[in-house]
Amino acid sequence: MDRKIELEERLGKLTIDGIMSFASLWHLDSGDNARRMNNRKKRSKNALIQFVAECIRDKGRVKTIVSQLSDREKQILGVFALNNWVLESLDLYRQEISESELGVFPYNVFSYDFYSYYPRKSEIRARGILGLLLLVRVRKYGTSGPIVYVVPEEFRETVNTEFTSKPKTRLSRKEQETITAIKSEGYAFLEDLFLFLSHAAGGITLTPSLHEIPKRTADKITNMLNVKTRNRLTLLLSVGNALKLVSETYKGSKPTLVTTGTVEEFLMQSRETRVMTILDVLSSNYGPLDQMILKELKRMDADVWYDRYLFYKRVWNALFQRRSRDWFAVNQKSLDRIFSHLRLLGLLEEGEHRDTADKARQVFLLKPAFFGIQGGTDERVKSVIVQPNFEIIALPETPEDVLFLLSRISELKTADKAHVFMLTKKTFLTAMDNGMDAEKIIALLKTNAKTKIPQNVLYSLKEWSESYGNVELRRGVFLEADPELMRVIKTKIRAQVIKDISDSSVITTKRGVLADLIKEEEGIFLEAVDAITAAEVEKAIGQYVLKKPAERIFVIESANIEKCRIALKKREIYPKDFVRGEDGVIHTKRQKKELIEEAIDEAKRIKMVYLSEGFRETERVIDPYEVGESYVEGYCHLRNEKRVFRLDRIKKVEMLEVQESGLACL
Repeated sequence: MDRKIELEERLGKLTIDGIMSFASLWHLDSGDNARRMNNRKKRSKNALIQFVAECIRDKGRVKTIVSQLSDREKQILGVFALNNWVLESLDLYRQEISESELGVFPYNVFSYDFYSYYPRKSEIRARGILGLLLLVRVRKYGTSGPIVYVVPEEFRETVNTEFTSKPKTRLSRKEQETITAIKSEGYAFLEDLFLFLSHAAGGITLTPSLHEIPKRTADKITNMLNVKTRNRLTLLLSVGNALKLVSETYKGSKPTLVTTGTVEEFLMQSRETRVMTILDVLSSNYGPLDQMILKELKRMDADVWYDRYLFYKRVWNALFQRRSRDWFAVNQKSLDRIFSHLRLLGLLEEGEHRDTADKARQVFLLKPAFFGIQGGTDERVKSVIVQPNFEIIALPETPEDVLFLLSRISELKTADKAHVFMLTKKTFLTAMDNGMDAEKIIALLKTNAKTKIPQNVLYSLKEWSESYGNVELRRGVFLEADPELMRVIKTKIRAQVIKDISDSSVITTKRGVLADLIKEEEGIFLEAVDAITAAEVEKAIGQYVLKKPAERIFVIESANIEKCRIALKKREIYPKDFVRGEDGVIHTKRQKKELIEEAIDEAKRIKMVYLSEGFRETERVIDPYEVGESYVEGYCHLRNEKRVFRLDRIKKVEMLEVQESGLACL
């Protein structure tokens, strides 16, 4: 059917009042057009129909009408454009379009639409793209066959232009000067990430069952964040895990979240590098459509305001030109998610530009960091002030890697523009217990101090460092006998002696030595360096002491070792690590690492008892390649492949006398 005739025939089914009502949808009811319609109306109905049909074929008017359609109506017209402008009713369902979405063509009691599914009524107001005649409904074979929906030929070029044009999204300089209601989070997420890592630096004890941050601890951390919500904390935790900034370990059989060795390196990077690293994490699960939106954003300029809706249309049109199925799936939600991530990292600002007093356009601006443009300078300034009362004030310009190190040696009290830390003997000794060297701690303060460090602080730090290790923990076997007999025994077991306590007692490395002649007791032995420290030890762990064979020696059960550690640390007594125990087996994390490093240097194998999944003990022989703060990598002879083992799951380890030529991995 000829489309020109078809349009006129569709209008011919209306009464004159119906035609006038339809004309109002096309804005023909005002000005010169209204006068012309009235003149045609007086002449005849056919003259009126021809005039209206001629007006709605005007390309400029069609473009105006199409531009005023809803996004969904435009999307439906786009589906028709991708399917040669014609769809059957069955095709609509395949394209996930309901017939009710197409609208209603107007008719009344004096004009019956043969092809309508609606019954005869007094009048139904036209709506949608059917009501505008941008889409018509006909029988496929004249008066028979399935119903098909068709976009008239005179409208097709204009509709196609709507989806292939590249709208100008950039605002003029004059428009940019009128931007209001600007929203930006800046680098608040980076600040929150630093606060989270500061807490994890001291270890966050997790719930035993679910391995989650306990509610009280989570609330404490959340209250210090810029965005004080549990969702923010959850996002920080997921980013920390993804970037391997935090890991889960066990401290005294309790699951604990701690920072890894990569944190300082991460914090030393520029802010721009860090936010783009985090964006890579957030966008790692983006689909092809979201990735395309990011690429389109990369084509923009920095620090220039753009119209958000026109950018959305630009993406839509780009997909349409590719005939991509994603074009039909694109929606504003994809754009909202990506923009929220960019705003979260301080890479994007949003605002409003008002065309009129009651109509505002959403606009956005991309920051230079999004395009890899580095800002600021790499020059590091002294920005820390150490007070005589042991308070450390970090000014706003303090680099975040320095802030993180300060959080490891002191307690963070406030985190506003300036961070305030409190340095105490407990936090200092805890830092040393976690592997920080006293000299490096003092060097950290001196390097970053804006003013001279008070003498009382330096003196106290030196005194505290000397007090570290005043108590030593030793694992061994206590032997006690008559002094005269003990002199004979000592000559026989000299190689197994750890400590010669007195004329009648000694500590050895293994049990069973002269068991028939002397009394043996296996346990944990504490030795204090002097009588004053010994008295403090006795006050702290007196209830766990089994025996006190000498003035500065205490014997406790192995089962109570963790209770003794806690009790001693409450009195700010930090024992040194265990020495090598039975049969030269290593028991502490530090000694495990040192022994494995020695094995790597000498190209020797190690034998260890390892806790596998479910904490099941297995004996492994491995050729170690590399050892870190919390892991060892090597060739496992049990599994015959390269494996990575956690140091905290190695129960026992010893070095084997195997030279490099015997290594299976080489």
